[in-house]
Amino acid sequence: MIEATYNSLLGRQNETQMRMATSQSDITVIDPAKNLGQAPIGPNVKGTKLSIIAGLLCLPLLFILIGELLDNKIRNIKELLSATKIPLLGVIGNNSNENMLTVLEQPKSSVSEAFRGVRANVRFLSGENGKSKTILVTSSIGGEGKTYVSINLASVLGLSDKRTILLGMDLRKPKIFGDFKIDNKYGISNYLTGEVSLEQIINKTNIPNLDVATSGPIPPNPSELLMSQRNVKFLEELKDKYDFIIIDSPPVGLVADSYELMKYSDANIYVVRHEYTEKYMLKMITEKYHKGEIEHLGLVYNDYNTKQGYGYGYGYGYGYGYGYFDEDKNYKEPLLIRIRNKARSILSKK
Repeated sequence: MIEATYNSLLGRQNETQMRMATSQSDITVIDPAKNLGQAPIGPNVKGTKLSIIAGLLCLPLLFILIGELLDNKIRNIKELLSATKIPLLGVIGNNSNENMLTVLEQPKSSVSEAFRGVRANVRFLSGENGKSKTILVTSSIGGEGKTYVSINLASVLGLSDKRTILLGMDLRKPKIFGDFKIDNKYGISNYLTGEVSLEQIINKTNIPNLDVATSGPIPPNPSELLMSQRNVKFLEELKDKYDFIIIDSPPVGLVADSYELMKYSDANIYVVRHEYTEKYMLKMITEKYHKGEIEHLGLVYNDYNTKQGYGYGYGYGYGYGYGYFDEDKNYKEPLLIRIRNKARSILSKK
């Protein structure tokens, strides 16, 4: 029994020795490794960190660039003139007042001076064709400042000893009366329906030569009233009494009333607001102007509030002559705007 166990163990020993002999590695170390102080080949931790940081920085820039490419708002005078090719009458700075009476309350401000520039340039727009001038003010949509421009242009004319009347012909959205503290119980809508006389709707202001006729209550048929023969006779009658008639008309992007009123005006002012008006809104008025359907049209760039102004002075400017504007040669467009314009030009070529 002991002998059999001994032989079994010898057999297992022989098997183990053979197994170890067959599994022995044939790799021979020629020269042992040396530490030369070199960094590991991989992973490249520093390069990976830089790539992640660059990606995180480029991502917001990419979103900003895409936003700029999709942005269609008018943000500078170059964009406005290139989009319309319509003469520019003046640039109005940001209104810091709580109300719209900037010319009356701040007559020495740069904004008031800008309105005087618009008054001067309107002469070149309409020409000296009689003692009366009918100036219509409109815009693409509400909120661009057409009423603000109308009020202050009328104030400038009234202060220059010209008999002026301001007409609130935006019958759908009556304004004006609040700034001049006038009762809007009776207005142009009442006169056009025959309810009141002309004298009842004309209101005096603090400026001796400036009168105001407010819109009155909102009528159910504003378009029909504005296009009626009674309104035409109304304007003709006012021409005999006043040197200038300023019409605050409805926005052309919403209704077509202003296009009809332009047939009876000597000059037309189209208000564009800085960083508010979008380029597509100007397409209709631009096409009508270049087709000759609208004459004596000029632009006013409103609410311009950048620190790098145009013309002279801060935040405003105006040109001398018909459609001319002296641009600051030192002005440079923001980098993102330049990148956007460059990208658009490349895409348009493709």
